[in-house]
Amino acid sequence: MNERPCHPTGSRFDPAEFNRDNYERVSAGLNDALRRIENDHGLPAALEVLEAQQLDVGFIQDDLSQVQRYRLIHPSDPGHVFTAQFNPRRTLRHAGAGRSSPPKGSTAENGGCFLCRENVRWQQRGIEVGYDLRVGERDYIAWMNPFPLMPMHVTIARRDHEPQTWVRDSPGASSQTIRQILDDLLDLTSRLPGFVGFYNGEGAGATIPGHFHFQFFKRPEGQEFALERTASIAAAEVHRHLPLVIRKYPIKAICFSGRRADIVLQANRWIDQWTSHYESSRALSANMIAQRAPQDGDSFHLFFVPRNRLYSHAPGIAGLVGGLEVLGEMVFSTDEEKARLVSGQIDYHSVVRILASVEAPGVSEFLDTIQP
Repeated sequence: MNERPCHPTGSRFDPAEFNRDNYERVSAGLNDALRRIENDHGLPAALEVLEAQQLDVGFIQDDLSQVQRYRLIHPSDPGHVFTAQFNPRRTLRHAGAGRSSPPKGSTAENGGCFLCRENVRWQQRGIEVGYDLRVGERDYIAWMNPFPLMPMHVTIARRDHEPQTWVRDSPGASSQTIRQILDDLLDLTSRLPGFVGFYNGEGAGATIPGHFHFQFFKRPEGQEFALERTASIAAAEVHRHLPLVIRKYPIKAICFSGRRADIVLQANRWIDQWTSHYESSRALSANMIAQRAPQDGDSFHLFFVPRNRLYSHAPGIAGLVGGLEVLGEMVFSTDEEKARLVSGQIDYHSVVRILASVEAPGVSEFLDTIQP
C-alpha cells in the first residue's frame, strides 16, 4: 500500500527560508566564478558572462534584435548627425520584470526599491543575480538591465540604499558626495575599457532616484556620438586642452580630459561652483558621462551637463531625457514615435528642440561667471 507524503503544513520546513538560502548559494557560486574571470580577464569579461547567464535564465527579456537605428542628418551640413533607436521592448519596462508584492515570509525594503538586493530576490523570483563589486571605499552590485538600451547594458548600484542626488543639507556634505561620485565613476570607467558610463541625476534620466546607481554599456563598434563630435570640433577651434565649455550644442556641457586625479580635481571645482550658483537647490541635477581615452588607457574624457530635475521631459519624446539622449542618441519605443520617425516628422531639428528644452535655467549665466 502506497503512503501519501506528509504535507509540509505544520512542519519546520519554511519555503521562504529555503528560497533565501538557495538564492544565496546561487549568488555566491556565480560571484565566485565571475571574480575568477575578472581576475584573469578583466571586468568586461566578467560582465559578458553575467549577461549570458541572465539571458539563459530568462531575466534579460530583450536581446536588442528588434531595435531599429536611424541617422538624423542636418539638412545642409551632413557632418552634423544625431542618431535614434526605435526600441519597442522598452515600453515594457514600466510594468517591471517581476512581481510588486512580496510573498509570505518576505518584506519589501525601502518601499520595494528595485535596486535593493533584499527585494530583488523575491521581485524577480530568484533569477536575477548581481555581481558584487568593491569600488574605492564603497560596495556596489552590478545588475544586468532586463530591457537594455545598448549592448551589455548594466546598472551598477550602491549596495546600501542611498539617494541618487548629490545635494545634501550642507555645502560641505554636497562637495564630499560630488567627489565620491566622480571617484567611483572614473574607477569603474578605468576597469571598463570600451564602455561608456553615466551618472544620471534625479530628473536627469534616473528612473530610480531613491537608490544611487550608474549605468554602463559597451560602445557599439564605430559609434561616435554627436556630443563627442562637437567636443572634438570645439577643442580644435580653441587650440587648447580641456576643460572645455561646449556652447555650440543644443544643451550646454563642460568637457574634461586627462588623468583621473586632474579630472576629479577640476570637475569637482566646477560642480561645486554650479551647486553654489544654484544655492544648493534640491532641483539641482546633472548628467555625467565618462569613458577611457582609446589612445591612452590612463586618460579619461568626462562630460558634465548641468540639469534641473524639474525639466526631465521634453515634447516629442515619451521617455526621460538622460545621458544617452544628451550624447545625441534618442530612444523611441511607441508605435506613434516609430511612425513619426519613418515619415520624417522626427528629424535633426526635432532632436535639437528636445535637448534644448531640458537645459537647466541659468546655465548660460553660470558659465559666464566662471569663463574668461
